[in-house]
Amino acid sequence: MMKVLCLHGKGTSGAIFKSQTAARKFATNPSLPPATFRSHLNDLHIDFDFIDGRYPSTAAAGIDLFYPAPYYSFWEDDSPEAIQRTCTWLKGLIAERGPYDAVMMFSQGCALGTAMLLLHQAQNPTQPPPFKAAIFICGGPPLKLIESIGLIRRRY
Repeated sequence: MMKVLCLHGKGTSGAIFKSQTAARKFATNPSLPPATFRSHLNDLHIDFDFIDGRYPSTAAAGIDLFYPAPYYSFWEDDSPEAIQRTCTWLKGLIAERGPYDAVMMFSQGCALGTAMLLLHQAQNPTQPPPFKAAIFICGGPPLKLIESIGLIRRRY
């Protein structure tokens, strides 16, 4: 069975990300096919592990209109040090609950997954990465971290 680590966006939670990616029929027209990513994977044997971020957070804009608290964030601020601390925390979680074949990420989760992969490459280039595949949904890399480890330079 394939195991996928699922990393939510800031101001949401693992339960919210699970709901957002669940197979759902349209209430207005139930004859339409399910409209979410995981609905297309029903025939595969995949264990999705939806975790919560480390820190309590306020709700992402508008999310509280659809989902009740609690809400989480993976780090307390966007500093490279905070992101690296969260990567260390995530490595421990992976050691405890993994291994994982893939990671599926949304928004801040994408920044965390990217940070994990880039730090792994910078620190352990001869070791295999922590995931064989990555699914990025609406997110990007943590630019301050990338700059701090020398992968990009500011041009002013």
